[in-house]
Amino acid sequence: MGRIIKGYDFVNNDNDPADDDGHGTHVAGTVGGNGAGGTTTGVAPNVSLLIAKVCNSGGWCFNSDIVDAIQWSVENGADIISMSLGDTARSNTIHLAINNAINMEVVVIAAAGNDGPNPGTINYPGGEKNVIAAGAVDGSDVIAYFSSRGPITVDGEVLTKPDVSAPGINIISLYYLSNGYTIKSGTSMATPHVSGAAALLLQAARQLGTTLSPAQIKSILENTSVDKGLAGKDNNYGAGRIDVFAAIESLVPPPLGFINGTVMDSVDKTGIAEVMISTNTSISTMTDATGFYSFALTPGTYNLTATFLPTYYTNRTIMVSPVINAEVVQDIELLKKPTGNISGTITI
Repeated sequence: MGRIIKGYDFVNNDNDPADDDGHGTHVAGTVGGNGAGGTTTGVAPNVSLLIAKVCNSGGWCFNSDIVDAIQWSVENGADIISMSLGDTARSNTIHLAINNAINMEVVVIAAAGNDGPNPGTINYPGGEKNVIAAGAVDGSDVIAYFSSRGPITVDGEVLTKPDVSAPGINIISLYYLSNGYTIKSGTSMATPHVSGAAALLLQAARQLGTTLSPAQIKSILENTSVDKGLAGKDNNYGAGRIDVFAAIESLVPPPLGFINGTVMDSVDKTGIAEVMISTNTSISTMTDATGFYSFALTPGTYNLTATFLPTYYTNRTIMVSPVINAEVVQDIELLKKPTGNISGTITI
C-alpha cells in the first residue's frame, strides 16, 4: 500500500508488525488499499496508516497489548482507531484507554461481533457508548446472520447497538502471503469500511476548513445511513448501512442564489430604513439605513413582502426565483399612507 507511516508489534515487542494471520492485512486493505498492481481499492485509498499488531498468529489478543496500542496510536497522532476485534467480556482498562483516545479527538470504531443472530450479543469494545460499533450486511443490505445484535447495557444505560452497518460478507481484500487477494467475512470486515468512511469525512471537513469531533462523525454516519430493518436505529442494523456519498455530501453547504434590492418610497424614491422583508419561509431580514436588503437563499421561488407599519401600505407579494450563484435585483416601492389632522369634540 505504500502509505504505512509507522508500526509496532505489541505481541513480540518489536518495530516489525508483520502479519502472521492475514486478518490485519485484509482489514488494512479495505480501509486504504490503493489498487496498485491489483484490481480493487479500499474505501479511503489515499489514507496514511499506523499499524499496531496486538493479536498473535492464532488471533488471540491480550488486553494489555490492546491498551498499549491505543495509547501508542494516540501518541503517534492517529485520527481514527479501527478495531476489528472484540470480546464478550468488558475490560475496564480498554474502556479507560478508549475514553482517553476519544477525549483526545480520536474516532474509535470497532466490530460489533460475530455472535449473532440472538439479541444482546454485542462485543466489547464495540459496546462502549462512544465507540462506533459496526454490524455486517451482505451485498443486498441484509444483515449477516452472524452479526451481533443489541441491545447492550453499559454503566446502567441500555444502548441500541450496533451503531451502523457496512459490507461484511465475502469481502475481497489483500492476502498476506502474496500480492493477490482473498475473501473474508465478519464484522471485522465491516469495521474498516466504516473507518474508511470516517477518514473520508475528516478529509472532506479539512478541505472545507473545518473539523469534526468523534461525536460528530458518529452522528453524521448514523444520520446519512440507508435505514434498514425497523424504522430508525434498531438493534440489528443500527442506524442502517453507511452511505459514504451522502455522508460527505452532508458537509457541503447547499448551493445558494441571492436576492437583493432597495425598498423605497414610491413617490420620492428615497430608501426606507428598518423595513421588514419577509418570505414564505421562516427567513426574513430588515433593510439598512439606505433601504437596502439582501438574502442568500437556496434555489426556489420566494414570495417577498415588505412591511413598515403604520407609515406605509404593505406591498403586494412579489414572487422571486433565485438561481445558483446568481444575483436577482428586486427593488420594492411602498406607498405612504395619507396623513392629516382630525379635530372635533367627544361627548360622553
